[in-house]
Amino acid sequence: MRSREQLSSLLLGCILFSVGLASQQAYKYEPVGPKETEQLERRLRNKLTGYDSAFWPRPERLKDAVPGRLLPKAYTGNIRKWLPRVLDPALMPTELDPNGWIGVRKLYVDKNFILGRFSSATDPNTVIEFKGAYRNLNITVSSKGLFAKSAASMTTEGIRDVLTTVLRIPADKIDKMEFRNQAEKLAGVDVYYGKMWCEWSESSDPFTSVRQWWSYIPFWYTQGMLYVGVTTVEEGDRPHPTMEERWPF
Repeated sequence: MRSREQLSSLLLGCILFSVGLASQQAYKYEPVGPKETEQLERRLRNKLTGYDSAFWPRPERLKDAVPGRLLPKAYTGNIRKWLPRVLDPALMPTELDPNGWIGVRKLYVDKNFILGRFSSATDPNTVIEFKGAYRNLNITVSSKGLFAKSAASMTTEGIRDVLTTVLRIPADKIDKMEFRNQAEKLAGVDVYYGKMWCEWSESSDPFTSVRQWWSYIPFWYTQGMLYVGVTTVEEGDRPHPTMEERWPF
């Protein structure tokens, strides 16, 4: 005989499974990026939701974008604070100007995002694009010099070097970085993709484990380009039990 608690838990699990299945059946994914990378975007999203946010949106997705000067200062200020924390100083521009950014409503997973792009002050051929939403900061770095190695020949040691060159991961944490990754040809493109974690993983209890921005990072790499997904959490932050839009504009 199962206890009332066990039956309640079982019922809740069945409801959540049914809702999730119905949502999957009803949701049809529409690529956001340019036509030439549409198939790659689809294949990447099938590997992990978020991988697809590496591409700059096609023009029709930006036609109703909100100019940076009209975006709430609290949101743009959050991005201005986090980019220097996350990116290596060599990748930062001379100045971060939110007036050149744009806000796009319901861009990914029905959420609002703020987008911007800039070149490194030390290398104008290195271009950084970001898409930020509340605690999410998706970053794409394009550079022939930094990412000269082919994805097919990439290794765990190689991607560790890439990530620690691009990101400001604390020096005392580098040896604690763990990886789950692989190389694969997706839509005709050699891609090296996976996840990096350090003292925090998907299975960690968010209410008892301390997570920081570098604790868990999904990434993918192809020759000339790197995508990373960063969660901009302060030490001591805990999850908010809501699906509501946190950055309305």
